[in-house]
Amino acid sequence: MFFEKLFSFGGKKPAVTPYDKTREKPLIRVGCCTGEKMAGFRSLENGRFREIMLIQSDRDYQEFLRRYAVDPRDVDQDVLES
Repeated sequence: MFFEKLFSFGGKKPAVTPYDKTREKPLIRVGCCTGEKMAGFRSLENGRFREIMLIQSDRDYQEFLRRYAVDPRDVDQDVLES
């Protein structure tokens, strides 16, 4: 059963997992040198960033929004310094 889930190409999409809006803010971090984008959530309590997924295309970004029930208007962007 584990391997069926692991290797089920084109199978079911992961369920929606809403984030806690009272504790976290959705954020896209962008590397200043490479331009690599990482989607995740920043804690409103301590400012720590929790990485969720690498964003390589608009499709990845849309999947992040869908999977975590994020409104695109709520997403901030942060450029990382080297």
